[in-house]
Formats: sequence, structure tokens, C-alpha cells
Amino acid sequence: KKRGRPDIPFESCSERTKRRKTEELRESTPVSVLSYATQMGLRAEGQSQASRLLKEITNTSPTRASKYRTAYKKSLEPEHRKPAEDALAVLVDGKSSCHQYDVIRTSAPEIFPSYKTVQAAKKLCYPKDINVTETYVVVTLQALLDHTVKRLLLKSLSHGDHDDDGSQDGNGDDDDDLSSHSENEFYL
Repeated sequence: KKRGRPDIPFESCSERTKRRKTEELRESTPVSVLSYATQMGLRAEGQSQASRLLKEITNTSPTRASKYRTAYKKSLEPEHRKPAEDALAVLVDGKSSCHQYDVIRTSAPEIFPSYKTVQAAKKLCYPKDINVTETYVVVTLQALLDHTVKRLLLKSLSHGDHDDDGSQDGNGDDDDDLSSHSENEFYL
């Protein structure tokens, strides 16, 4: 009868104890034999996919294991939600209705924002001074230009590709101020 501490199942042992218990086996047996024995053990337990994966990782290029590990870690990361502007682009490019967008969204709600959020992004695409009636739309050129510049600046700032050199025209010529001309309205 053995005296001392009772044996603990291998799976319950700490990493250090597992290394100590397998040290002799690892020193006396080549890695290729250990790998093959593990593959056969996995297959015998009905884990053929795990067996194939181990074979691919150990019998191919030295970088294969790191590629598998990177791909596995990436698969565990939560998918990031699309910005409302990108979802709006999908909606507009696909000429989708509200219902069609909601159908798309149900397949990946963690990626696509709600339709309400997309509507809010759409409202930001219109200039402030816009007059809409049943028969026409009027917008001043200055309001259109201001809005376009604002959106372009916001887009470039969000992507970090703006220049902070502070350069300006600086010619002091205010005669071409378009906001002072009433004929600078567009009828759409």
C-alpha cells in the first residue's frame, strides 16, 4: 500500500505537476511520436476533427500553429458594429426599403445598427437651410457648400488623414462671398 498523498487525476493537476509527471516521457520519446500517439488517441475517442487539426499543425510549416492560433483568437473577438454611415450606404446602394434593411439586420444584429440610428445618420446628410414643398426643393448654395465642407472635414478627422498646417488662402478678398447673393439658390 502506497503511503503519502493520494494520486490526483492527471487532468486535475497543475501545469507544473503535469510537466514533472511527463518529463521522462518527453525526454525519451521524439515529438513526432508523441504527436502521432496523441492523434491516434484523439481519433480513438471520436475526436477526428481535433486529430486532423493536430496533424495539420504539427506536420506542416513551422508557422502553421501561429496562424491557427491567430485565427482562433480572432474568431473569439466580438464582431464590431458598422458605423451608421456605412449602414446607410448599404441601405442606399442596395435601394433597400425599411423592411428589407430590417431583414438584413436580423441576420447580423451585432453588426448592423437599428433602422432608427440609420435614419438619424441620414438626417445629418441634409443641409440645415433647406426648404421642401410638394413641388420643389430650395437650398442656398452657401448652405450646401457649408454642409459639404463640414461633412468632408468630419469624415477626414474620423479617419485621421487631415492636415494641421493651418494654411489659409489669406488674400482678404471678400467680394466673392456667395452667401450675399440671392441668385445662388438651386431648385431641385
